[in-house]
Amino acid sequence: MNIRMCSALVLCCISVLASAVEVNGELDWANRVTLSVPVTGIVAAVSVRPGEAVAAGQSLLSLDAREAQARVAHANSAVKKLVLHRAEAEREWERAQELFDRTVLSERELQLAEIGLNDADAAYQATQAERVAAEVALELHSLKAPFAAWVLAVPVAPGQTIVNTQQATPLVMLAARDLMRARVNVDAVQTAVLKTDAAVAVRVGEQRFDARIVHIGLEPVGNQRPPQYPVEVEFKVPADTQLRAGQAAVLELP
Repeated sequence: MNIRMCSALVLCCISVLASAVEVNGELDWANRVTLSVPVTGIVAAVSVRPGEAVAAGQSLLSLDAREAQARVAHANSAVKKLVLHRAEAEREWERAQELFDRTVLSERELQLAEIGLNDADAAYQATQAERVAAEVALELHSLKAPFAAWVLAVPVAPGQTIVNTQQATPLVMLAARDLMRARVNVDAVQTAVLKTDAAVAVRVGEQRFDARIVHIGLEPVGNQRPPQYPVEVEFKVPADTQLRAGQAAVLELP
């Protein structure tokens, strides 16, 4: 009985292996971004070089921010001044309310005190908004990595003027470190049995990664006969593993 069970298991494994399809393809970045800033200025410092690994939130590049810093300082001073004005207007309104309750002050004078308080509060709120806008503008003079990535290119240098009036100037190109894609082309017969999000495997050299299908093309690639359709899969990359776009890969399809 044990021999029969072992024989059946072996035949089953052979059948599964025989049904697997291996397709040659190549790797690509799963998440590649080109970063810029929506402000004009002079590049003050570039903190990274192409080929470097960066962590999420790491500083990549900064523009000369002295003017933006001055605007923040001016806004802070204005807010401090208006805090005092609003406090004084509030005291005046409370005093007017007390006198009105004692029938010493007319309703018109009470209304004027209330208007003064509202005006002081409106000026304070507007200046607070201006301070927030100045702080945001200051933050935009610094570029940070949105996620752990490889630096692909830095097409600017310190001292270079960046003019972002109509179109943003590319400053740093990044690719996510922990996620890659493999692209292959398969025929219509094989495409018909594939499903998005299905589990597959990718081999790169001696390494093997669990992957999932993220795209199955509807239009053929090129003019091959029979027609070939693009299939893309994504897989996680361990922190101690470095892969490159364009590397050969083998996709194991069911």
